[in-house]
Amino acid sequence: MKKFLADTKTYLAFGWKTFKACPWLFIAVPLVLFAISLGIGLVEGLLEFFFGKVKMELLIDIEGIVTTLLMGIGVTTLYLRAHDHVDKAELRDLWNPKPFWRYLGVCFLGSIPVILGLVFFIVPGIIIALAFSFAGILVIEKGMGPIEALKESVRLTKGHRFELFKLAVATLVINILGLCALIVGLFVTVPVSQLAFTHAYRTIAKNAAA
Repeated sequence: MKKFLADTKTYLAFGWKTFKACPWLFIAVPLVLFAISLGIGLVEGLLEFFFGKVKMELLIDIEGIVTTLLMGIGVTTLYLRAHDHVDKAELRDLWNPKPFWRYLGVCFLGSIPVILGLVFFIVPGIIIALAFSFAGILVIEKGMGPIEALKESVRLTKGHRFELFKLAVATLVINILGLCALIVGLFVTVPVSQLAFTHAYRTIAKNAAA
């Protein structure tokens, strides 16, 4: 069992070590994102009040997608920086709109086969999701286009998908435990999980380049 979970433990141990090095930064990230979401929600409420919910529905839906994508880019950017130099990572790393269109493209193109696989066969959908799991990072860090990033993610994850699956299951379990710990546990388990996944990406990409 120890050998079976060796890589997972290594990734999680790195996540925990990095979190402990700068805990307030990682705790502040969800608080900042929550504050932004709260502010946007307030603006949406005012728009609905003055112009009507029906008229603003499409605009609000688009805004929701844009906000979600920008947050995803920002969080990934910050965690990449924290992985390499935790002392240099800052909250302003959350603002990184440059790869927005490429990130939108990779999310859209990558989600179609994953959704179809999950709907019709489940297991293939999971395998495809694991194969594409590095695509968003590659768009953000390497500046790749959507299709190039998806292909490169498939190449990098080949032979490592079961390894990534074990990590996904492990992080799901610890986040459930974090949720059970009066929810506040998520302020620890979520960043540890994200740092662990980032370390998995760094390790696998480094080994592939060697």
